[in-house]
Amino acid sequence: MKGMKVVCLCVVMLVVVPAAFGQWVEQIIYLGGLRGPACLALAGGDVYAGGDSGNVLVIDGASNVQLENISVGPGVSVMGYNPTSNKIYCVRFEADSVCIIDAETNVVVAALPVGNGPRDLCYNPAGNRVYCANSFDDNVTVIDGASNGVLRTVDVGNRPVALCHNAVRNKVYTANDASDDVTVLDADPDTVLATIPAGNSPRALVYNPMHDKVYCANFSGQDVTIINGSTDSVIKTVNAGLEPCALVYNPVTDWIYCANFGAGTVTVIDGSTDNLVATVRVKRTPCALACDPVRNLIYCANRDNDSVSVIDGRTNGVIATLPAGDGPVGLACDTASGKAYSAAQPGNVITIIDGATHNVVASLRTWERPFAFCYNPAQNRVYSANNFSDNVSVIDGASNSLVASIPVDRGPVALCYHSGRNRVYCADMTDHKVTVIDCATSSVLGAADVGTDPVAITCNTGWDKVYTANSASNEVSVIACGPDTEVGTVSTGKYPCALVTTGNLLFCANRDSASVSVISTATDSLLSTTPVGDTPVALAYNPAGNKVYSVNRGGYNVTVMDAADGAVLATVAVAEQPCAAAYSTRSDLLYCANYSGNSISVIDGTQNHWVTTIPVASHPVALFYSPANDKVYVGSDDGYLYCLAAQTGKLLWKSRGAPAERPDYRQLGNGHLVSFWPVRGGPVVVDGIVYFGAGIWPIFGVFLHALD
Repeated sequence: MKGMKVVCLCVVMLVVVPAAFGQWVEQIIYLGGLRGPACLALAGGDVYAGGDSGNVLVIDGASNVQLENISVGPGVSVMGYNPTSNKIYCVRFEADSVCIIDAETNVVVAALPVGNGPRDLCYNPAGNRVYCANSFDDNVTVIDGASNGVLRTVDVGNRPVALCHNAVRNKVYTANDASDDVTVLDADPDTVLATIPAGNSPRALVYNPMHDKVYCANFSGQDVTIINGSTDSVIKTVNAGLEPCALVYNPVTDWIYCANFGAGTVTVIDGSTDNLVATVRVKRTPCALACDPVRNLIYCANRDNDSVSVIDGRTNGVIATLPAGDGPVGLACDTASGKAYSAAQPGNVITIIDGATHNVVASLRTWERPFAFCYNPAQNRVYSANNFSDNVSVIDGASNSLVASIPVDRGPVALCYHSGRNRVYCADMTDHKVTVIDCATSSVLGAADVGTDPVAITCNTGWDKVYTANSASNEVSVIACGPDTEVGTVSTGKYPCALVTTGNLLFCANRDSASVSVISTATDSLLSTTPVGDTPVALAYNPAGNKVYSVNRGGYNVTVMDAADGAVLATVAVAEQPCAAAYSTRSDLLYCANYSGNSISVIDGTQNHWVTTIPVASHPVALFYSPANDKVYVGSDDGYLYCLAAQTGKLLWKSRGAPAERPDYRQLGNGHLVSFWPVRGGPVVVDGIVYFGAGIWPIFGVFLHALD
């Protein structure tokens, strides 16, 4: 690969976001393995993110590169950091446990059972202890930061949901949502000192060390209770907005900020006088706050507005409102680097904000899996169906930048482009639909209901139709383009899984029937069924000879059919488990990838006989031929994309799909060792740029590349 330029589309530069926000996203980075990021913790320049799936992502704060993917179990809802012992604590709400990670080695060192319904954590540096509020058991678990053991469990008020530590008095406070009070614990020896009445449904706490005060936001009371840290008595109650839910203290100004979920505002309280300073209008449903005292900034996550507001700590004016993915719910601020991080749970995005420029500098996509590609030559764009994140990425072929991310229905697995209508059709396997995308606007026009589990899709522009192979209902759906609705179905054999159209005919490979259905695209009726070899899994078309090839994985052969009527012309033996094919128009050769044969068989397109076998790769699984440069591209389970000269079969180069810094990890799959980042989808070649995806398990990372 000497002289080859490699661009990893895990990093896409200068992508414009909607004008309503007026900012720029400078990097889009695809990470792997975290569905529903909900909480964040910072340690030594690294960012730890937890969420719905059973793992914690570790991200290098300087480079935004994923360092680790740590398995902890699903449902991480809260995270905290112990700087004394350098450990990360992860609350698993549904599992009633706290998982502890050594931040030096990123290894799980303990998984502790705690009380029922753990809701919050706080750290006590005086005793090197971590406190966990158990909302359903009405108690607090005290964890030893050194030994990782549970020291004791302390009963508090009803439904404790928030905690904070008073470093001056060495006290711990719990906000008890159901009993409308605050419990005060002496942190040595963790005994109850007092119970203080608060407002209705206390939900959040913060400590003011300058004046030794504790502030309690009362969600249903629409106010904030201010508590004297010395006497454990109520000083004052200050009115806030509707549904106050989050608090943060700014030590620069001695002001307390309270996010009002129902009002779309942030209340600012003077820490000295306890008087209202300002009410800041932000966006819908503010739910989390973070403070950067070095730059005197307050960050507010607005869940239903999909944004983060940046507030000037001097003037309390909103400096910027930044896009932050669908439903941001978690915030963290690194004062050393000046970056703020936002976790958007439904959107599977971690947004990074530069505190100096008040711009989004990176958007980390945590749960995507490029599964299929297609190319739009009219606009020079590549489309990627992302199976796990249920969207389609649109990539500009000139700049290699992501220009849109289009939500589709669940389980997108296949794409096709309709040149006459400038539309992309996406087969959504899980929801049994086809999403119709308008390429001019990158918007969804609608979705057509089709049969069960569509796994393949093709377009016939001559008849203005789209066809899907529905693997579970044993039929092909016919979609009329324009209205984009299903207008008919054609029964096939068992498990139809591949399609190819030749103009007036459609060929459908039936994996479990050892046959190919031949369908008229004029009448959308079954003309004939051609017996082929065992387990046909792929089809290819030879327009010069008007032939269709059926790749028969179980038969170790390729059936050659006349594209005029489906009649069998020849059966050509190949190596073990052929699984994909591509036809070279320049060479009049068919290339067939043999999965267990670790080779590519070459078949003469005119004579219908075997020409040669090319040893290449370990378990090749995908093929693509580019007539523009007369090259064949081979995707393999060993994690590499191989490029062959179509005329000679000579290996020109190979490119590994995972980043260079990642070891060549492998695991058992399909009876052999498979790379953590296999290349299983056929690439797309546009103007000499090769686009391909590597990886199928988001927990290990999925990467999209552009090779020049």
